[in-house]
Amino acid sequence: MKVLILTKNITAEQKLQERLQYLGHEVFCTQQSVADFTNPLYTKVLFNIFESVVISETISQRESVETIRFFNQKKYDITILRKVEQLHEELEAEEVECLHTEATIEELREKFQERQRVGQDFEQAEKLFFSNVEFERLNFSKNERKVIEALYESPGKCVARNTLCEYLWRAGATNSNLSQMSVLINKIKEKCKRADISENAIKTIWGQGYTIDRQFSSFLAERHFFEKAN
Repeated sequence: MKVLILTKNITAEQKLQERLQYLGHEVFCTQQSVADFTNPLYTKVLFNIFESVVISETISQRESVETIRFFNQKKYDITILRKVEQLHEELEAEEVECLHTEATIEELREKFQERQRVGQDFEQAEKLFFSNVEFERLNFSKNERKVIEALYESPGKCVARNTLCEYLWRAGATNSNLSQMSVLINKIKEKCKRADISENAIKTIWGQGYTIDRQFSSFLAERHFFEKAN
């Protein structure tokens, strides 16, 4: 079984992680924000990876209840467990399954019985999910999106700086706009590099213009980037 542990402190989950791995489960422990996992853009991929999600006691009661309600409302085929020292009234109302912080190997064995569900390859699905999370956090500005769109629509071709300026601004390729264009390109590159999406999302062809990296172009297509923008 593939188990995801949501926590505020990865070190605090070491014992649970080791015991689950001892029982033969694949465990991924993350400090990713709980809000990321309730984003509908990612849930389809998430539930192709994991059969069970453990919400750590290090996560606040409010966040925990919000996450549990989200999963319950969507009726996803996934087991949600809240790791606690004692059951709270709010959790009783949500009818959530609880996991004691000091659960023994025997108790864990029974809690995490193998469930037959076909999922994606673990490493590929995991990579896709977290790249989706990072991609959504990029928050491209309106003009950054326009630049990306113009380059995306000309795959394998170099788009002149003047052409891009005319696409973005009525005044066209003024000195000021050419300077702004350089800033936009650098921001896009930096955001993509920081999110580990592409080392060089947009390539500069000196004296000519810019071209979009094939890897970045494929990444945009897979995530229906321009459909979301509209």
